Amino acid sequence: MRILVTGATGFLGSRLVWTLWRKGHTLWLLTRTASPPPMQAHLAALAGLFGSPARRPPPSP
Repeated sequence: MRILVTGATGFLGSRLVWTLWRKGHTLWLLTRTASPPPMQAHLAALAGLFGSPARRPPPSP
């Protein structure tokens, strides 16, 4: 299953990511920065914010 995890680098999100990854799910991580923590370096991280569109970073090329 493909799953988007928001807050993927936070306390709960990081544990959720680890559990879902071990179960074989395809994960997309939404974080405030584009670099995932070291244990998640093999996963794709998307930088972004859930807020007003003006606060969202531009899409990556």
